[in-house]
Amino acid sequence: MILFKQYFEAKKYLCMQPSPIKKSAVKLRKKGYSYGIISAKLNLSKSTLSDWLGGIQFKPNRIVLKRIKLAQLKSAVYKNNQKLASMARAKKIAGREIGKLTKRDLWLLGIGLYLGEGTKTNENTRFVNSNPETIKIMIKWFRKICHLKNENILPRIYLYPDNNIQDALTY
Repeated sequence: MILFKQYFEAKKYLCMQPSPIKKSAVKLRKKGYSYGIISAKLNLSKSTLSDWLGGIQFKPNRIVLKRIKLAQLKSAVYKNNQKLASMARAKKIAGREIGKLTKRDLWLLGIGLYLGEGTKTNENTRFVNSNPETIKIMIKWFRKICHLKNENILPRIYLYPDNNIQDALTY
């Protein structure tokens, strides 16, 4: 019975000793490396690393932080490209469905914009907006629907200190 107990304790002692590869994994984790990097360096599965290293607090080092930032940037670029592609598809479909604006469409659109963004004081009619496309529509509305001549349309540009004067004048 004593021999069996000694044998069992010897086996238990051997099983409790971490292997050199596990020691390397622990060392790398304490240096701030992610499971992905440790897995690639030591050719171990991430699930094994999770079992071995689950109790070690992860404090990412500069290399890992750089990889995280790069991944976030790539993700943001990808999402932005997806959004732009989706908007382009929607614009193309809407353009086909709507077609060319009729005179009645322009009249209704102009009235709606004027009610939302326009003012009338004394003998002046004003439209204020910062969107170039909206302003172009209103100029077209004033010309074609209201029959105003170009000399009766006086554009004004209000600039803020952070605006580029040359870009605003070119517009």
